[in-house]
Amino acid sequence: MPYENEWVGKGVIFHYSDVVTGSEIIQSNREVIEDERFATMEYQIVDMLNANKFECTPDEIKRIARLDIAAAKKKPDVIVVIVTDQDLIFGFARMYEQYVGDESTWQTEIFDNKDDANARLKELSLI
Repeated sequence: MPYENEWVGKGVIFHYSDVVTGSEIIQSNREVIEDERFATMEYQIVDMLNANKFECTPDEIKRIARLDIAAAKKKPDVIVVIVTDQDLIFGFARMYEQYVGDESTWQTEIFDNKDDANARLKELSLI
């Protein structure tokens, strides 16, 4: 499976690897939203560092954004940390931020390495 959702403490880490598709991102996102631990979740780490290929369309990014906008209404205080060292995925992460815009209370930050991402979550006392 090219993804795994790992619940850790107050959050979840989406581990993506190999060929990552938009439908897999949508599926993993739904699994987290439907999980009983979602009610107490405070952060998400979207780890794309092991993605070898990214097959996602702008329409799929819009669908992901709509899922998160709806989820933010149920759980408003969440930080989403996206970790990627690939320009294409970085661009799609920025697109996601634009689609979400002001419609979500979730905060999104993008990092190119795990150390900086973890440092930010520690700064916010989340890990």
